[in-house]
Amino acid sequence: MLKQKIKNKEKRWTITILVVSGISFIGILLIQYYFITSTINAALANFDKTIQESMSKVIYQYEKQEIADLLETKLSKYKGARVMQTIDSLNKELFKSLKDVGLDTTLSDSVINISRERIRVQIYTNKYGELVQKVDTHIINIEKQHADSATLLDLSNKSNLPVSKDEIVKDQLDSMVGWVRVPNIILPFKVDSVYQAVDRFLRRSFIIGDVMEDFFNIKHFIPVEQRINAKALDSLIASSLAENNINIKYYFGIYSPHRKTMFLENDSISAEKILQKGMMFRLYPSDLFAPPEYLIIYFPNKTSYILSTLSNFLFLSILLILGVLGSFTFIIYNLIRQKRLSEMKTDFINNVTHELKTPIATIDIACETINNLPPDEASRMIKIIKDENTRMQTLIEKILQTSLLDKTSIQLNLTKINLNDFLTNLLNDLELFLKDYNAIVHTEFDIEDPIIMGDEVHLRQVFYNLIDNACKYAKDHPEITIKIKQQNTKCLIVEIADNGIGIKKKDIKHIFDRFYRVSTGNIYNTKGYGLGLSYVQAIVEAHKGKIEVTSEIDKGTIFDLYFLSIKNDDL
Repeated sequence: MLKQKIKNKEKRWTITILVVSGISFIGILLIQYYFITSTINAALANFDKTIQESMSKVIYQYEKQEIADLLETKLSKYKGARVMQTIDSLNKELFKSLKDVGLDTTLSDSVINISRERIRVQIYTNKYGELVQKVDTHIINIEKQHADSATLLDLSNKSNLPVSKDEIVKDQLDSMVGWVRVPNIILPFKVDSVYQAVDRFLRRSFIIGDVMEDFFNIKHFIPVEQRINAKALDSLIASSLAENNINIKYYFGIYSPHRKTMFLENDSISAEKILQKGMMFRLYPSDLFAPPEYLIIYFPNKTSYILSTLSNFLFLSILLILGVLGSFTFIIYNLIRQKRLSEMKTDFINNVTHELKTPIATIDIACETINNLPPDEASRMIKIIKDENTRMQTLIEKILQTSLLDKTSIQLNLTKINLNDFLTNLLNDLELFLKDYNAIVHTEFDIEDPIIMGDEVHLRQVFYNLIDNACKYAKDHPEITIKIKQQNTKCLIVEIADNGIGIKKKDIKHIFDRFYRVSTGNIYNTKGYGLGLSYVQAIVEAHKGKIEVTSEIDKGTIFDLYFLSIKNDDL
């Protein structure tokens, strides 16, 4: 009763430890899962934010470029008109300056005549129509461009000349010098207001207004597929993504909601997929009165790209999880294994105690009665004592085997062993043992001189244990077949097959565990201590070999023992 209570208490403690450990492990997994998912979500959000900023920049640059192209087109269209208007302005300034110095068309021909003169203007502008160099203006004679003799009359230093307000030149403007060339006289004069006049003209001209009117009132009537240059837009997108170190495949299209149409840059992907999974950005946000058009960009490998950027973090996280899982599994496995081992040891001790009590009691009774028995009866009692002594020796041998298995290494006394001779001698020694079971042994020793290096004492016990199991677990009359086979030049196989009851698959993986015994329910049908096969495996592995087992229920079991082969003249 007390023993059962202790056992139940240990069981409860074991269950409690398992439950607490399981909950702790699950908690660690959940925390790690939350941490990983949070990191991935943050990376996805950061990716979306970067794409949004990049696309906003792309749209702004594209719209800006479109305005610049439109302005350049308009400026080119009206360039001739600007030049003519500039000439008219210069003419006005010129004649005003001549009038200020007292030279006008009312003078007689003997003084000056400029009725047959004309103005030549050379203007340097950039693509936006802005002046980038001084205006070079000349009044030249139509009939002859160079006078035969010319006298330079510098009137700019005369103090009695009236000063025009246009001669006051601001610091930021460049002065321009015009030359009035008449027969025999070259008159220098300053046209300081020309640059201002041209600048005012450019700033106040109707071109800018015309451009804006076209952009706001005309552009939105043009279909979006005609406004968009796919290659230029793709180049801007690729450049913007590269600036943010994003190297990922993408598809983009232009979606027009009011027309319910989608224009794709690449027709290798469906419009529905881009609409469903793409990121949408409005094109031409400055078109306040135009129907909205949208740029949609889709990244098919977005998730894998994000995961690749987090590969080191994910690898370490998964490695940590596997480490915790492996440690937890190992602890639980060893806990269960130790518990089962403890139970099997207890059963072993109980069995050994029971087995020892029987021969001791038998020997005690025989010793008490042997002196009072006739010689024939005394001989029978002596035989009983001898048999019980043999049983005790067997038990002691089993206990010694248990002690041997607890050692980290097994000391072997290696010698050359010819397996043909070794197994033949063993079977001869077991002749009486085999007769008790009515066992039949077939041998197939077809290999010439199968020699290994082994410990005869331990190997004898190994083969005895296997033959003993074949006899004990036979259905009726044991039939055992022993073969020696050559796998290759360096490996010999000893095969021991029987016609016994077989071993279930669930038991095969445990038959080499110490104290493990195959049973039916809680009933052990065959006497034993669960040490034989664990000893066999330990000894074979100590010889740098291995053991394999195959079994079928009601058909029998086959044990294959692998040993290193040597030639007869190697040693």
